[in-house]
Amino acid sequence: RMNIPPDRLDAAHWVFQFSLLTFVINIISVPYNASIIAHEKMSAFALIGIFEGLAKLAVAFLILLSHSDRLIFYSALMCMVAVGVRAAYTAYCRRHFEECRFRFIWDGKLLRQMFSFAGWNFIGVASGALRDHGGNILINIFSGPAANAARGVSVQLGGAVQSFVSN
Repeated sequence: RMNIPPDRLDAAHWVFQFSLLTFVINIISVPYNASIIAHEKMSAFALIGIFEGLAKLAVAFLILLSHSDRLIFYSALMCMVAVGVRAAYTAYCRRHFEECRFRFIWDGKLLRQMFSFAGWNFIGVASGALRDHGGNILINIFSGPAANAARGVSVQLGGAVQSFVSN
């Protein structure tokens, strides 16, 4: 049960929609990220990672300049960053790797192997998401939406700085 003030339900709805879109975009991009890593093109991976980190830092600063609903503005900008990063990964992979170009092939054995890997990977990713977002839910229940929003922005900013530093 989340504590969302009635006057912020519209903002919560838009944040949820942008979050879903960002989630789908990130799921679609996994094969492209894996191709770059498999081909050991770490310079491309690092450049796109630096772009992502700088873009997220820019988003953090841009919400200070916004005159509209900052929560909706923030979620829309983060979705746009995800779209831009995924477009960069897709363009790089399609240009440099033959296996990243679309062609329809039906291979049942390969599909079983892929879904087996994806299933185990999903368990790991889901447990990490529950660990991270379980704290958000507890903060929301016991401290309210303002503390939860502050934590969310600080986690995003910290992640962007960490991404910039590590890349």
